[in-house]
Amino acid sequence: MHSIITLTKEQFTLGHDIFSLTIALMGAAALFFFFSRDRVLPRFRTALLLAGISAALGCYHYIQIFHSWNEAFEFAGNSYIVSGHLFHETYRSLNWLLAMPLLLVAFVLILARSKDLTISLIRRLVNASIVMIAFGYFGKMAIESHAVMVQWVWWFLGMIPFVYIMMLLWRLLSPAFENQSACAHKLIKQARNLILISWSFYPLATLLGLLHVGASATGLVVFNIGYSLADIAAIGGLGLYITWIAMANSEENS
Repeated sequence: MHSIITLTKEQFTLGHDIFSLTIALMGAAALFFFFSRDRVLPRFRTALLLAGISAALGCYHYIQIFHSWNEAFEFAGNSYIVSGHLFHETYRSLNWLLAMPLLLVAFVLILARSKDLTISLIRRLVNASIVMIAFGYFGKMAIESHAVMVQWVWWFLGMIPFVYIMMLLWRLLSPAFENQSACAHKLIKQARNLILISWSFYPLATLLGLLHVGASATGLVVFNIGYSLADIAAIGGLGLYITWIAMANSEENS
């Protein structure tokens, strides 16, 4: 698809700027999570450390995406044409493969009080997230090879662990609400909704791609803006909620 796309100066600059913004926000989030560890009880510090590592990984991968975008197009006249270098969107899959399991572990660590429940949830959530991301990656590879039926198969397979993760977050974490303060209770609900909304962008974007929606220069830019905003919410936003919940519980128990 990228080989036939020509971007206007405004479209190229918009993609350039959203990647730059994402790098800055991910980097700032990582520093905030790391420096906030001293403001929470010791048992919550591992969760904030994992949130910081996730944001740092996001910052690194978006630096790679930023450079890949700049290399993939070159200015010619009044527009940007493909340069012959591939735009490596698969950096997002690598980012999710590392960052999402860490964030799920961090989220469980600040909620589940039972050690057995914590270990069981972490194992199931991490395994399901890795399978989901792997299916998404294979789906992207199928898109490049234009194997339409294979793309649909990978999409449906990827939805199975996605739905499973959401069921775990809604059903098995419900008992954890009983031991939370009113402030933390509200934050947990908002965090779960954020996970659902931000994570839903990815299967939706893939579905639109399968339906050949957005297969244009405008579509390329719009989807990359959407992916970037979803990553900011899923990584930086969830990390913020993890930090706020840890702070609320620390104040309640101090």
